[in-house]
Amino acid sequence: MTRLQHLTVFTHVARHRNLTRAAHELNISQPSVSRQLKSLENWTGTKLFRKTNNGVELTDSGHRCLRYAEAIVSQVKKLEEEFGIGLAKSARAVLRVGGSHSPSMLQLPSLLTRFKQTHPKVDVSLRTTHRGRIEEMVLSSEVEIALVSGTISSPQLTVEPFRR
Repeated sequence: MTRLQHLTVFTHVARHRNLTRAAHELNISQPSVSRQLKSLENWTGTKLFRKTNNGVELTDSGHRCLRYAEAIVSQVKKLEEEFGIGLAKSARAVLRVGGSHSPSMLQLPSLLTRFKQTHPKVDVSLRTTHRGRIEEMVLSSEVEIALVSGTISSPQLTVEPFRR
């Protein structure tokens, strides 16, 4: 993820004061939002939000960071509009799928074909590698969803059995 993406996520969370609503608006998972905020906090060396009963609120450092983030994101949007950057890309969503070797050969081709039939405006990207690397890819938001064989080792991942 780029710093610009982190700042974009940060501005959405600040506006909504809620990670789930920001994730929904950005079309990414809530764990991805959390990871990107954590990465931004690590980069800035300061806590940007504190949890509340209703979601999150900006810390003093968060308010200062937000002024810069909003200015940066706004300038990038103006640049994109000026030069028509990203307009064709933004018209199509991309679903990034990961799969370990067996599911990528046996299950995912037919599943993704059916998905494309019902979601023709969504481009699908499939990454195939070993299970451990796929876990890393989900955790780092390189893929949004994955199908793997075997047992997942990361407690940070939510797992649903595909087949018993």
